[in-house]
Amino acid sequence: MSKPRLIVSRQIPPDVVARIHAEYDCPYTGADMNADTLIRAVTDHQADALLITSHLPFRKDVIDRLPGHMRIVATCSVGTDHIEIPAAKARGLPMTNTPDVLTECTADLAFMLMLNAFRRGYEYDRVMRQGWRVHYGLGELMGRRASGKTLGLVGFGRIGQAMARRARGFGMKILYTARNRAAPELEEGATYFADLRAMLPHCDALSLHAPGGAATCPKGRCSSTPRGAAWSMRRR
Repeated sequence: MSKPRLIVSRQIPPDVVARIHAEYDCPYTGADMNADTLIRAVTDHQADALLITSHLPFRKDVIDRLPGHMRIVATCSVGTDHIEIPAAKARGLPMTNTPDVLTECTADLAFMLMLNAFRRGYEYDRVMRQGWRVHYGLGELMGRRASGKTLGLVGFGRIGQAMARRARGFGMKILYTARNRAAPELEEGATYFADLRAMLPHCDALSLHAPGGAATCPKGRCSSTPRGAAWSMRRR
């Protein structure tokens, strides 16, 4: 039986390339494709399937140009902000993504940024790279403890909850706001605020875990924000 025909639109790790060649008929080149190159490759290879990532806006104009033999499109991303899902549905084209694969990694990075803000890690890194030639008094370049502080979370999905788990290890109090209150077993003692503005005065740090899109980014001002993006800041 012949292998399914696949086009990959972006450079991927060597181990994944090896598996693809074992399981699919795929003329992988390692080049990042734009929409025109992608359509040409899919058409020339008579591809059944397409693997994309968030680098390629997969909008109606691209979806409508796909040949009829295309059976499925997979995006190697948690978010689907780059995909015009209604256009795919209208075409009857199944779309898949990779949810939850980056939950822990994103929470790690968000917590790292928060700790760096509290402890002034960037400033100390710069001092070290310059050879530690600066002499500080006891009261200079002092950071703040994260331990015992209050962390506010905007969004309490998978990544927000993972961030909360890390914060609890530092004895932080957890507040959160979201469109809907989480079940008690997911809250694990976190305090829910229906109103973001009511929560903010109680926070020492704030971490954002909301998807991009019209619901969170009015007038398209955050249209490039990836789903699940997270960042933290120190309150001055």
